[in-house]
This record gives sequence, C-alpha cells and structure tokens, in this order.
Amino acid sequence: MVTVLLSLLVPAGLLAGIALPRAPGRAEFALGALAMVAGLLFAWAVFPWDVSSHYLRNVLPWLTLAALVIGYRRIGSRAAGPPPRWQRVAGGLINGVVFVFLAGLCWRVLLGYPAPDGAVALTSPLRGGDHVVGQGGDSPFINAHHGAPPQTHALDILALNGAGRRARWGAAPEDLEAWAIFGHPVYAPCDGRVLLTVDALPDLPVGRRDRDNLAGNHVVIECLGVEVVLAHLRQGSVRVLAGQPVTTRTQIGEVGNSGNTSEPHLHLHAERGGPRGVVLEGSSVPMLIDGRYLVRNDVF
Repeated sequence: MVTVLLSLLVPAGLLAGIALPRAPGRAEFALGALAMVAGLLFAWAVFPWDVSSHYLRNVLPWLTLAALVIGYRRIGSRAAGPPPRWQRVAGGLINGVVFVFLAGLCWRVLLGYPAPDGAVALTSPLRGGDHVVGQGGDSPFINAHHGAPPQTHALDILALNGAGRRARWGAAPEDLEAWAIFGHPVYAPCDGRVLLTVDALPDLPVGRRDRDNLAGNHVVIECLGVEVVLAHLRQGSVRVLAGQPVTTRTQIGEVGNSGNTSEPHLHLHAERGGPRGVVLEGSSVPMLIDGRYLVRNDVF
C-alpha cells in the first residue's frame, strides 16, 4: 500500500508544483518547472507502475504537458503583486539546486538504458499477453540485481492484468492465482541443452522467502556460449530433464513463486564462467530479448 501511495502521490505533488504556483516571471516559472519535470522523469523511469496501474505511466507525459500549459498561463497572476527580489533569488537558487540534483539522478538512470557490449540474443521465454519488466537495466536505480556480479543484467518479469496491474486489488498472500503471471508457460529462450533442473520446492505465500534455495525451482540451459537461468518456477511444472536438447518451442515449465522471491515472477539471467551448471557462480552477460535490451517498466 505504501508503494501504491508513493507512485500516486509523488507524481501528483510534482504536477501540482508545476501547475498551481503563480510564478512572478517566465524565468522563475522555467526554473521551477525544470525541477519538477526532472522529478517526474525520475518517477516515470524508476517507480514500479504495475503496482498502481501501468496505464498511469503512459498518461504521465500528457499530464505533465497539461500542467506546463496551466502553470505558464498563471505567470504573473499573483493578486499581491511580485514578491521581494530576495525571495525571487532564493527561490531560484533552491529550484536550481533541486534541478541539478534530480537531473543527475535521471542521467544515472538513463545510462542504464543502452544495451552493453557483448549482449546475447535470446527469444522471449513468455508468450501471449502483456509482460512488464519489474527489474532490469544496467543501473542500480532500475535493477535491484545490479550489485550482484552474476546477476548484473538479470530480469524480473511480471504480467499485467486488464487494469494494468501485476495483481488483483486486495489479493491475499496465499492467493497466488491473483498474480497475473502465476502459472504462465515458460519456454526455452534459445536452442541448447538443459544442464540442471530443480522442481520439488513449494510455491510460497507472497511475503515468505526461501533463503536456502535462492533460485527456487529452476532450469539452466546451455546455449550460445552462456548458461541461461530461469528461476522461481511453479512446483511440479518443470517438463525437461538434464541433458535434454531444447528449442525455443520447448515449454520448460510454468511461472511460480518458489525460492527467494517477493512475489510470483520469472527471473531470467545469463552467466558465463564459474563451475558448469552451478547457479550464481559466473559473470553476468547482458541479454537482448527479441532484439531489445529491456529495462524496468518496459512492456513486451
């Protein structure tokens, strides 16, 4: 609930910060608007919009444009007249500092968008419907896995329901079916050979974690000179065996909620080096999914 409120109230406050103040002049309006727009850009890129509704993210740029038009029309409309010069200077300095700080954060986020060199080309392991990236990109601001060397470029993938959310409102922790992605078929993302499978671990209620079995039920596939890990699969859903050749048409299992997971989702990463077939012991390899380097909030 806290995350939902933040994803709604913070953008609403920033939009109000553009539209409602009566700036004494164009320069003051421009500086204040730049600070607010930088904050909105950061929220647009970083906030998990699938918690409230991903559709709100799509309309945020249009709401920002509307707020800019409203704020511009209110320039110089203060009934009490312009504020003292010292107040205008102080306000400009504060807005300038805020803008520089937020613009720096946005720059750090946007640096994580381009595909790094050496990315391996994979096919989407999920078919049908809208899927959204919960964690992904080459920046710690948009990818919680970024600080773990074997998982620097890992993806956490969820699905969107008709309301643009990853789960139904008011879903109980035990009701895993309330999460849009739970039970979705998972396919091999490349042609290769299965190195390892785990299938017997239970699917946990949302909020419980199995820290002894981090990947939960998972499949490791050797292909294209890397090992691809697909984790947190549904108990009893794995359809392949170690040593079995697979293609991108092979269903390997279903999305579940096993292992060290916060909620039902598919974890996907590629690694190279380390002991063969051992998860989280190699170096992370960036991935292109159907030709795209996916980052947080991308829909595919």
